Amino acid sequence: MEIVKVPESFAVQQVKRTRSLQDFINRFEEQMGRELTEQQIATLIKHAEELISAVEKEITVATLVLHQLEDKLS
Repeated sequence: MEIVKVPESFAVQQVKRTRSLQDFINRFEEQMGRELTEQQIATLIKHAEELISAVEKEITVATLVLHQLEDKLS
């Protein structure tokens, strides 16, 4: 049986993207009430969280596809 694995670079890139977006949110939370209005920051945080969710969904879909490939190969 041949095992299909996610290329490490793909997985690492997804983790880096997620962490980068979380850092983005944290930076804006720290600035709340300063240069940007609270509404602007809330909007930016909302969009960043949506991006994180999208990346997590990509990872989930990729994992499902890989499991299907593994099943076909076994």
